[in-house]
Amino acid sequence: MIAGLVGMPRTYLSRIENGRLSPGPAMLIRLATAMSVEVVSLLSQEEIGGQSPRSEEDLAEALLIRYFGRLQPKQMEQVLSRTRIMVTRKTPPSASLRMEGVAQGHPPRL
Repeated sequence: MIAGLVGMPRTYLSRIENGRLSPGPAMLIRLATAMSVEVVSLLSQEEIGGQSPRSEEDLAEALLIRYFGRLQPKQMEQVLSRTRIMVTRKTPPSASLRMEGVAQGHPPRL
């Protein structure tokens, strides 16, 4: 039923349910919406740094940390390099990490 609501194969949902696959932020939002729950309720304490996020920004930060840790070293350096450039220029990133953007089906861009 949930798989149909979010438009994913039942086998994909089964892998998520059994801990063999971690959904990305956009899929987490689709699942939470289909189940009428908050995104944070779908994450384990380990995935969000051992504590419940108090705000949308805390959740975005926890997800960023989660996915950054899965990058290859070269990818990590690319993310850090772009971040340094944005901070130096003091310009906002072209894609916001706010959850509204993710909710609209746009994954966070680094």
